Amino acid sequence: MSGSSSGGSTTASQATVLVPLKLNAFALTPGTCANTNKYSIAPIAQPNYTFLRLHDNLIVPDILDHVDLHQVSPANLNPRLTDLGTGQTRQNRLGVYIHWTLPPLYRSGSAAAPTASGTADLAQADRKLRQGFPASSAAAPSFGAATDYSTPDFRPVPNRWLVIRHINAASIAPAGTKIPEFQSWVIESDRLRNINDDDLTGADLEVDVSPSTNPVLLDPSSGTVVEGQAEAFIGQCTPAASWSESAASAGSHIDLTVMTSSNPLFADYQPHNSNVFSFVDNFSYTTASGSTGYLTKAICDYQVIGWHSSSDHDPFTTDPRVSSPPQANRLQDCQLALKNGDSASAIAWLNSNAATRVLCHATMYDVAYDVGSVPPTVLANTAGQLLQQSQSIAVGVTPLDTCIPAAPILFLCLPTPEEQHIVNLAYLDPQALIAYCRAHETTDATNLATLEQDLLRIQTLLLSGESDDVDALQAAADESFEQAFTRSDGGTVWHFHQESDPSSVPSTDQVTAIRTLNQNQKVFDSAARETASKRWELFAQWWLWGEAYHIVLMGVQMINSNGDSVRIRSKPEYCDVPVEWRQMELANNINSAKSSLSNLATNQQPQQGTDDRFYQRKDPTVLFGNIQAGFESDFNTATKVRLQDQVVTPPAGALVTGWATLPTTLTSIIPKLPVSLQSSAQALAMEFYQLRTSNNVTSATLPQVLPWFHDEAARSESRGRDRWQGTQPWMPLFIEYEAVYYHIPFSKWKLKEAPMLSNWGASVLHYGFNDDVSKSSTVDDRTISGRVILEPQAAATLSNTLTQILQNTNEGDLENLYGMPKSEQASLLANISQIEFASSGMYNLTSDLLTLQQGGQHVKPTIRLTNSSPIAVQAATTAASAIGFTTTLMQAMDTQTTMTPYGDSVAMDTDAPPMKLVTHGQLMFTKLNVIDKFGQAISAISPAPLPYGALVPTISPCLSDTYFPGTIGNVDPASATARANCIISQGNNKSCPFINLPPGINQPARLNAKFVSNVNGSWTTTSEWENPIWGWLVVNFAEQGLQVFLADGTFYREVRFGGSAGIQTTARWLPYDPPKNLPNTSQLDFLIQQLSGLPYLSAFVDMILQSTASNQTAAPDSYATFSSAIIGKPLALVNIGYSLELAGPENKNWSTVNSQGPDLHLLQPDETPFPPGASGGYSFPVKLGDADRTFDGLIGYFNSALATQGGAASAPTPAGQSDLNLSSIYTYYPSTNIPAPAGDPRVLISSTAQNFPLFTPYYLPAGKAGDPIQDQAKNMQVFGAIMDPFLPIHAYSAILPNKALKLPAYTVQEALKNINAFWRIGPLLVAADVPAAYDPARAMDSNSVGVVASSSSSTQTADPTATKPKIALPLPPPAAAADGADAIYRYLQPYVVPTIDPTTGANLGDRTEYNVFGISGDAAAKGDAVQARLADGPYTAVEGYAQIVRRTATAAAAISS
Repeated sequence: MSGSSSGGSTTASQATVLVPLKLNAFALTPGTCANTNKYSIAPIAQPNYTFLRLHDNLIVPDILDHVDLHQVSPANLNPRLTDLGTGQTRQNRLGVYIHWTLPPLYRSGSAAAPTASGTADLAQADRKLRQGFPASSAAAPSFGAATDYSTPDFRPVPNRWLVIRHINAASIAPAGTKIPEFQSWVIESDRLRNINDDDLTGADLEVDVSPSTNPVLLDPSSGTVVEGQAEAFIGQCTPAASWSESAASAGSHIDLTVMTSSNPLFADYQPHNSNVFSFVDNFSYTTASGSTGYLTKAICDYQVIGWHSSSDHDPFTTDPRVSSPPQANRLQDCQLALKNGDSASAIAWLNSNAATRVLCHATMYDVAYDVGSVPPTVLANTAGQLLQQSQSIAVGVTPLDTCIPAAPILFLCLPTPEEQHIVNLAYLDPQALIAYCRAHETTDATNLATLEQDLLRIQTLLLSGESDDVDALQAAADESFEQAFTRSDGGTVWHFHQESDPSSVPSTDQVTAIRTLNQNQKVFDSAARETASKRWELFAQWWLWGEAYHIVLMGVQMINSNGDSVRIRSKPEYCDVPVEWRQMELANNINSAKSSLSNLATNQQPQQGTDDRFYQRKDPTVLFGNIQAGFESDFNTATKVRLQDQVVTPPAGALVTGWATLPTTLTSIIPKLPVSLQSSAQALAMEFYQLRTSNNVTSATLPQVLPWFHDEAARSESRGRDRWQGTQPWMPLFIEYEAVYYHIPFSKWKLKEAPMLSNWGASVLHYGFNDDVSKSSTVDDRTISGRVILEPQAAATLSNTLTQILQNTNEGDLENLYGMPKSEQASLLANISQIEFASSGMYNLTSDLLTLQQGGQHVKPTIRLTNSSPIAVQAATTAASAIGFTTTLMQAMDTQTTMTPYGDSVAMDTDAPPMKLVTHGQLMFTKLNVIDKFGQAISAISPAPLPYGALVPTISPCLSDTYFPGTIGNVDPASATARANCIISQGNNKSCPFINLPPGINQPARLNAKFVSNVNGSWTTTSEWENPIWGWLVVNFAEQGLQVFLADGTFYREVRFGGSAGIQTTARWLPYDPPKNLPNTSQLDFLIQQLSGLPYLSAFVDMILQSTASNQTAAPDSYATFSSAIIGKPLALVNIGYSLELAGPENKNWSTVNSQGPDLHLLQPDETPFPPGASGGYSFPVKLGDADRTFDGLIGYFNSALATQGGAASAPTPAGQSDLNLSSIYTYYPSTNIPAPAGDPRVLISSTAQNFPLFTPYYLPAGKAGDPIQDQAKNMQVFGAIMDPFLPIHAYSAILPNKALKLPAYTVQEALKNINAFWRIGPLLVAADVPAAYDPARAMDSNSVGVVASSSSSTQTADPTATKPKIALPLPPPAAAADGADAIYRYLQPYVVPTIDPTTGANLGDRTEYNVFGISGDAAAKGDAVQARLADGPYTAVEGYAQIVRRTATAAAAISS
């Protein structure tokens, strides 16, 4: 190890870290292709790098075709085993295929995250060197590229592999064949050859080598950088006896990582890595006549030892430019852990940084090969049989869908008529297992039902964080709906730095600076998103040009060699100077915005925050039950390594018969390894002998420890993973599917509510059908296909996650809150460990609907090397120079070259518009294959060729709540007459092959929710320091009235029942004095005017009382400290605004075969929003609030006074008119009288979305002139809301995550300090009269809160009137919520006081003033007394107000005295 050294010393036997690998062995025989098998052997399909070309129609979106399983059995029809041209069996391909799985050490890339300034961390180079990356990982960029450390960098993999085979001589056939007990080969994984090389003459290019790109030819200015990628191969196998490193070094080699070939299957799919990470043992031998023969039977043991030919590439070598870390740090960086690391010698090594190398090793014992049969246990056959019998396949997308599947398999015993059914899955979530549980409930009802309930408890633990009562469970289910969407950055927002005082207000200069800062930031964020989009569009235009073959520029069209028109996007929109100019314009905008942000942030010191994210619905996820994971259960945990002195050594003496020649064999092959590794390799080879099956070694004497894949006790397993045991492995790796998507007109979809068990009984807003969709006359279908990699060991990941959750949660909470005592926790983990499933998302579904292709390997016009920004390929630039592409434009594509446009590469099934701006349809699988790492495939749908006219086979997967299409007429699915509501009618109640895909916008969008206010005649979003409340309402139960307060809690007026007209409205402010600075109360006056009508007030109060009765959610404990808590929660009056915003412009159709635009658009042609409900555009209903959810605070809302226009609410009405239409209140609390009395203003919010407000999307381009903040407000629909101040208002759209809007806590607290409980009392008889004349000394303070502020706002003094005489009223002391002694009654006595002109002394008129008196409780009734305790007469009748105030300690002492 290079670099500086420190720490303890180590011995030579500790100079090598031994990394265990999992070795799998697969026996390929003709019997594996038998017609009776429930699995297939896939023909070899490899990446065809010939298609990485720029001409002759060779440009394709994916160089890897799907596996073709149509005719693969028997063996004579399978091209993997038979030469179909000659009919001869490919003997060289029969035999044992061994594959070793690389550990996470070599699969984890390192990249620097962009900093706040947008540049990658320059310290990344040093960091990588300290973590054991080679010197090339810190090298300066080549070919003039800019430095960019955000490029993922992977460690070089071991490039030399020694394969040792031990054969049981007694097992071989033909019997008596002369074949050595031990044979060995060396594999050079990084050996590079071309198809024209002499040593590839006669080679089997599908088995002897692996196709790859040629990273040696990466000079972007060279003409070979593209053309040279074809027909390159890596990997070479040489008998160890004739191999040497010196001879090998004469050949061409590459720096090999798991990503060198850009093929995501490269490291794990054996047909793609022959003689790189796998080896084919065809048991060939030379006969006596000199010909090649092949054993037909053999039992073998295999050992594989791997190393880095160059120590510079070894992960335990440190570049001399940086200091060497302790070995413990290096282990952690490499995701490794030392077995028995607590011994004294191990600790010394862990603390040292002495020179160390890595040696990988793997073994597999007792592999039996018989060309005439198959192994006794074929796991793929079992999996295929289970898949075909039970069809244990589930489709879903979110934890919400998977929470409460309501019945096993299809349409059985559903508790509600429409949406409660089947099951679901989610990507590595507990809910995926719930899906499986429900699907197989009938086979193991007890365990699976228990597991389902436990997982639901765990979800609550994860999401609610408080309790598992029904309210918390419903809230958790609502919250989990967000996981149905992918999130994208919404930008940055800057806040006023309020430090410790939340009520502080910025200065005028700060307000201006922060607003300017946020304006620039919004432009910058929009420009950044737009730039990313334009970068890809540049690539798309380049691609479309290159895709047309033999093309020549002909104005705005292209023609091919046959003279046919090629429909391709051409010059006006993206090419030539306009594209380059637009790119420069965006760059200038971004740079200008960055400069402004930097300056303002420095000068004003605002706080940086995250703006609301954009969301896009995820593609469905497919889960397969009864299918094991493709990786070991502990694959993602730290790999357990050993040192050489921990290797298990055999006892001294001769080796047993059959192994005796091993030492001699090692004498000839071990010296071929680097000297520093030879002793460790020798030790591993002898351990290979010691741990043979017949020796039955189950333990070792310290310091020796068993290797991880042999150490059964440490893994709590009963079967060693290095024993073949007659079992053909089954390691599922990826799925390939085809499906037909049927686009169902948006008009057929209805937004409605239905109670779902997945939401614990709460109604859930979802899109469904009212009519039979099979009767739709519109036919708009598309065939789509895809390949997705299965997630490794999903069950183990879930088990580990749940274990951590249980360990990190208070044991008392687990038992008391979540009902999970220790015994149930153990049962949960045990059940999970027994369930096998694999899952993956259908990640390219949405991209296909957008006429884009995702995930394939294809030619790109730029290359990106380590530590480099993308570099333009000169050949690619030259090819498109005719349409104006330059090197600058090519590099402007940056990394946006992954997805390709359809162009003319995808045929269209119909003439319907191919591009879908919004998904709303149904999907039916026509192919669904699971392929494992050796090419074994099981099919959910038979791949056999269909007779002419036969119906396309499909499956009926288990579906989630989200994806279930419902039943025709909402018939109970359990009924024999029920039929799934599918685009193709179904014949029975057990058939539902269609996955319902409800409406979802196919680009990032967000539902904005803001508090707004009327500022100078325009709606403006309120800032965090502004009060969004325009009034408060308190029900006065004592007088059957409604008290109205200003935004700051100052009393304004009261409207109460009574009087000759049935309604009494008090004068403003009484019994208090008007505030010194009179606020604008116009909106409150308009509301009070409406409340002055008896039907309106009656309905209003009834609505509030119903909401109080139905929503029993308690106010937070902190509310008890306010005196108003005694009479109940006040309600806040606010203006709220909502809008539907797109992150970018509307998507375009990228098909040149069918260039039709969509039937419905998200934006108008000028990129302005449609008016809601307008033809030609999408309008989405949004539900505000929910009475069923006690955690929602909406009581009712008013519409804006003016109708919406252009997709956005217009500005508030002119002065003198209400901003809101107060004549109608939309609420969930209707009149209890049927029909409602005349004049009742309530409009019941429909459960079928009939009167939900409609929203159309808008988009704010970066280059649009004006104020982006105000533009956002202009696009909002505004509502006046009556809300619980302690609860948020939720908006539900079913197309985006639920959006909550809650009042800032400090705004509520400040107002509640000023809101007092008071009511009119009297006439009451008292024994002692009040003073006859008004006493100015007892005048009320302006708000009468029980304390009086001094001249310094930071201090308070006791009310000076508190020590005056009290009046004896029959009122007991109030019991405040927190402390009864902490609140007092006061009596307010009105007096008629003349107003005297101070100059003339004339009486200007009378006014009402109030004196404040304490209340003596002596006259109150005690206990069960039935009469008031009044002193002897005479009596006086008094009439005034009783008031409850909260005291400070000083005031309380003064009053008590």
